[in-house]
Amino acid sequence: MKAFLKVVLTALYTFTSCKASECNCHAGELLEDLTQIFEFRNAWDFLTTEEELYLIYLPHWVDRKGKQCITSRLESPPAQFPIVHRSILYTDSLIGDKRQSRSVTLTMDTNGYSKTTYFTTDDFPTLGSKFPIVYFDSKCLIYQMTKNIYGGRTGCAFWVKKSDKDNSLTHCKFIYDFFCGVSHEVVYDKNLKATCDELVQKV
Repeated sequence: MKAFLKVVLTALYTFTSCKASECNCHAGELLEDLTQIFEFRNAWDFLTTEEELYLIYLPHWVDRKGKQCITSRLESPPAQFPIVHRSILYTDSLIGDKRQSRSVTLTMDTNGYSKTTYFTTDDFPTLGSKFPIVYFDSKCLIYQMTKNIYGGRTGCAFWVKKSDKDNSLTHCKFIYDFFCGVSHEVVYDKNLKATCDELVQKV
């Protein structure tokens, strides 16, 4: 909670001090100026966790093409900075219930381990190649998807660990709503938990 308050207070201070004549005052555009919260944008520990991750939100412009219950697992061998190998798993409703898998390679920003604020990948060209990290903690990860920008606003992806997928995570959602100005769609709905839990088992 201390980390959350620091991020919010820093962001609010910068946001409210922004002059309308100098910028559009979109919170997402101010990230690189918020040096006080760099430590909450270095998501190496989150991306290298062995716990399965669940995708909660995506920007509205992402066409999932029938993909449901999207999760991610760390691949072996163990990750070595700055490279992370993960698998994206999903159920394609247009094909059937069998889980599909796709390997992805993430490369963390190497401008200094303590100030890693984004990762890159060439595995999803339609979604972009550089993904600035908005916020992470032990429960959630939020990063921008800058392929499409609407009036200076970008959308974000929101991931959580399996152990937290059915928790409210109000602080993560607040940060998501504050920094991610594009409308989103829900990928994992805890009200449909049983459906997703069943799909995950169909490897």
